[in-house]
Amino acid sequence: MATNEEIQKAVETPGTDALPAAGHGRREALLLRQARLDREVEERSEAIFIDAIDPAKFRSVDNEIAAFAMDGSDVPNQRADYAYCWVEWNERLPSDHGQHVEAAQFRGFEFVRKSDVEFKGLDRCRVTPEGYIRWGSTLLMRCPRDRFVQFQAMLRAQQKIRAGEHLQPTRIVELGEKYGVKVHTELSPEAIARARQQYDIQQRQQQAWKRIDRRLRDGLPGHFPAH
Repeated sequence: MATNEEIQKAVETPGTDALPAAGHGRREALLLRQARLDREVEERSEAIFIDAIDPAKFRSVDNEIAAFAMDGSDVPNQRADYAYCWVEWNERLPSDHGQHVEAAQFRGFEFVRKSDVEFKGLDRCRVTPEGYIRWGSTLLMRCPRDRFVQFQAMLRAQQKIRAGEHLQPTRIVELGEKYGVKVHTELSPEAIARARQQYDIQQRQQQAWKRIDRRLRDGLPGHFPAH
């Protein structure tokens, strides 16, 4: 069984050599890799979102891949320096495999082939005449990690704008406190002041609950904070 140190090394090391043998350790390493990737996307999307509050700085992103791609975190022999997805394809168009594959290629994705190391462990998959890895109506593709994070972060920031988060005073205060920046917004100073008071109350409540949680974990009695 893989140790915690071996699993952590597999999370941080590019390529596949550091991955534990097939089993629980490898699954845990792949889950941690995915969680790390998700955190990077979220953190970068927050930075983009801060700029996006100024409409002049925001650039819309085509979400073609997000709409027609499946998460590729189930690839058992993936490289840490790539992100993966299963993209819908059209086998009746062997020249370009359809618009979804074409859109993915435009964003920096490439086909994973039978000759690549990622094919190991994908016994359920078939292989196209070109050597691409096929699962049902999708093909396995990969993209350099940094490029994938930037693209997904742009999509997530766009979703936050559409959801109206830039119009929520408490969200503006949270961003300013979390990243130590002044967020430019058309909200009135009075609205921001009220939001700061609410934010401070929420922070005190969260700290109180954390103290209670620590005491309970240590087997000590705790006191519930008053609302």
